[in-house]
Amino acid sequence: MKKLLPYLVILIFVFAACSKSNSKTQTQTSPPGISGKINGKYTTFNGSISVDTSSGEISITASADSTPFTSSILEIVLDATAPFKPGLYPYSYDPNAVYESGLGIATTINYSQVLFGSNDDSVTVTAVTDSSVAGTFHGTVNGRVLDQNSPTFYRDTTAVITEGKFNVKW
Repeated sequence: MKKLLPYLVILIFVFAACSKSNSKTQTQTSPPGISGKINGKYTTFNGSISVDTSSGEISITASADSTPFTSSILEIVLDATAPFKPGLYPYSYDPNAVYESGLGIATTINYSQVLFGSNDDSVTVTAVTDSSVAGTFHGTVNGRVLDQNSPTFYRDTTAVITEGKFNVKW
């Protein structure tokens, strides 16, 4: 019996090693917070982040905490007529769209409040739970800026958002 004990111990270790599964994969998400480039300038939106899920959509509102957009607020809205899941949430005019998104920025330019809205944004959700959502976003948002030379004239302006990442909890 004593001769079999070392073999029994080795056999237990072999079975334990074989029973471990390597199929467990880690989902890579961005660090907590929101960041991206606006017109090529890296900006973080971690000053104040709020998430509203009361209306059935996920509405993320965040204030910038980095220059040059320190007085700016970014909003990402995810809407779904089915349970939220990872995948593409494009901007859509289609009333039958199952998954859609919206991007918006409120900022101050030339001492004037400007609201930018997007009609070609894209949000990709990479992870979603009952209390968090993470993903990437990009889009072109359009707004109207008061012309300083003519206070009654607004000019159209565009902000391009690239390399956007978000990872928020509520």
